Amino acid sequence: MNGTVLKTSIGKRISERRIELGLSREQLADKLDITPRFLFDVEVGKKGMSFETFCKLRNVLGVSADWLLDD
Repeated sequence: MNGTVLKTSIGKRISERRIELGLSREQLADKLDITPRFLFDVEVGKKGMSFETFCKLRNVLGVSADWLLDD
């Protein structure tokens, strides 16, 4: 799997889980200390995130790293 496909796949999972939890993009971005625009770019697969943000994200979303990474 190439990097673009992986980013898109992870972004889709993030977006789906965010919506499932009833969080707006702004609310989740605030919890992660990132901008809503950056979160949007992650959700659509345009950008990746740092390891620190990834760890915060999985904690806030209540999911495992495997869940986020495994297609």
